[in-house]
Amino acid sequence: MSNLNVEELVNFYLDCPGALESLGDIYEKAGRFCEANQVKQSVSLHSDLDSCSSTLLIVFASRNDDPRQIPFQFRKSLSQVDVKKMFIRDVHDAWYHKGLKNIVGSVEGVASYLKKQVEQTNPKKLITLGASSGGYAALLFGFLLNADKTIAFSPQTKLPRPEPFLDRKLLVGCDSRYFDLLELEWGKSKTTCDIHYSANFNSDRDAAIRMNKLNNFKLFSYQAGELHNIAKWLKTQGKLESILLEVR
Repeated sequence: MSNLNVEELVNFYLDCPGALESLGDIYEKAGRFCEANQVKQSVSLHSDLDSCSSTLLIVFASRNDDPRQIPFQFRKSLSQVDVKKMFIRDVHDAWYHKGLKNIVGSVEGVASYLKKQVEQTNPKKLITLGASSGGYAALLFGFLLNADKTIAFSPQTKLPRPEPFLDRKLLVGCDSRYFDLLELEWGKSKTTCDIHYSANFNSDRDAAIRMNKLNNFKLFSYQAGELHNIAKWLKTQGKLESILLEVR
């Protein structure tokens, strides 16, 4: 294992957090704690900070039915967008309320950790982005980090969702202060928020419209049918790229 490049291994298994967790255990058992820490943090975080841009974009991944296969979403779509990027994922499958595995264990822990990362990067503009539960996280942490802008695709805005969703089970023990995004003190925030959603998908429409009473929010509805994955639909319509370019 001494001849293996840790960064190459991480990149190879980047979309497989379960494999990265196992790889981190191997390094740990070998007494290579620095490498183990690097690999295990990559279960939750991937940074691409090589750009000379003064903008930092934090992208939050959505849930996945298989927690072993949660990709860092929008990486490919954003590959040609020249800004500094941080990609975050929630392998706990709890809307980031249980933190980032191997890094921190709560909403406030995530906010504090990301704040330190932002301070180290020192951007002139901070933007958060995500879809579905990642959209919820983009809105929540955009608020907590006082970001300049948030772009959210069909986000949940209140947890737990009604039955038949199993959110209550997933959110046991979590801090309910952050369950309802409408109750946050948006009047004290500079963050502007764009929500994109299908007008024909009732739960997404309702989640978006309830935020429309706040001056921080701007809604973009589409006649996309009963579709939750509005980002994918926008991509097929050739509209996603122009939205993502707004982060520059």
